[in-house]
Amino acid sequence: FGQNSLFLWRLIRAYCDVHDVSSTLEEKKTHAETGKRVGEEAVSLNPTCAESHQCLDVEQSLPNPSPGQYSMSILITLPFRYAIICGIMAEYDTVQNKIKNGYIFKDHLDKAIELKPQDPLSYYLLGRWCYAVAQLSWIERKVAAMLFGDPPSATVEDALNNFLKVENIQPGYSKVNYVFLTKCYKDLGQREKARKMCEAACSMNAVSKEDEDFQKELDVLRPALGV
Repeated sequence: FGQNSLFLWRLIRAYCDVHDVSSTLEEKKTHAETGKRVGEEAVSLNPTCAESHQCLDVEQSLPNPSPGQYSMSILITLPFRYAIICGIMAEYDTVQNKIKNGYIFKDHLDKAIELKPQDPLSYYLLGRWCYAVAQLSWIERKVAAMLFGDPPSATVEDALNNFLKVENIQPGYSKVNYVFLTKCYKDLGQREKARKMCEAACSMNAVSKEDEDFQKELDVLRPALGV
């Protein structure tokens, strides 16, 4: 199965899922490291995925695509899945590797968006990347500048635009997207818009572990915004 793109995509996704449900830090780190290695192998099989533009049309035009056709179209998600696993891995690395993985995460997200520009999840993750970069500490920026010349650059406004893009593509996409819209508007001093986004987040049920994890942040934001 090592040369099968469909299998590798599913394997990366499985490592992401197992990471999320693991109970110890060591288990999470192990699954993240293994998933990243699988991601590197998957991307090396087809680093450009030029055929994916055509495969999108094949997948959308066939209600029941054959396994071969589906495995070709799934190449679109390999940069996306690799970006996710790099983002997860950054949680457990040194500052140096965290920044390195951040660059890789951004590069593969850009590729995923180029291949599938109407996928809301890619813009959500790009919003998360922008928001995290906007919060980088002084020392992290200095390390990035020393290692790579130019540190990663993004603002809260950049993050906001990506989260709004998610909402534009698919209104009510997720509870967590509303949480980040709330945080962005709050950081930018737009209290009324922040309050509306907070209300929207509160109105949605938690349907994923990520939703549950961010409920704690939402509980802090609510009284601060009078919700």
